[in-house]
Amino acid sequence: CRRADENTDHVFRVCPISVETWINLKLSWILLNTTLSNWEWITWVFQVGSSEQCRLFCCGLWAILTGRNQLVHERKIASGKDIADWVIKYKGELDGLETRKLTRSGGLDLWKRSSETNIKINFDGAFDLQQKKSDSGVMARNSSGKILASKSVLHSAMPSSFTAEAHAYF
Repeated sequence: CRRADENTDHVFRVCPISVETWINLKLSWILLNTTLSNWEWITWVFQVGSSEQCRLFCCGLWAILTGRNQLVHERKIASGKDIADWVIKYKGELDGLETRKLTRSGGLDLWKRSSETNIKINFDGAFDLQQKKSDSGVMARNSSGKILASKSVLHSAMPSSFTAEAHAYF
């Protein structure tokens, strides 16, 4: 919103757009505990909130940050209602993924050389509902296709694909 210093406290808890987002997501209660540091605040939300509220909260954090980046880099302004509507739609899509069995159709996607940048970074992940495990990975390649760095992490005790996605994101 560019009304104050753009620190994480302002971006996620003080900015009028963020406040409007939390209100529209029916999570205004998360704004009541103002004395906590950001890490303590996030931990508190997870301790107090229901599973459903925590899912909305995670999507909300991501969407608010995306909206802020669009404002800074593209000069695109989204209201708190716009952001909350997007979160609700996205969470609905995630919920739909959990209720159906996913299968891969078609062939494997082949790596394609980037014509615009020197380094291309690809992310991917997988989730096994029966074993409650997930895997997330990242790979960086130069314009010739040479792998510069890669990492894969296995996660266990994943209750849902949403949790697996959150782990991959962080």
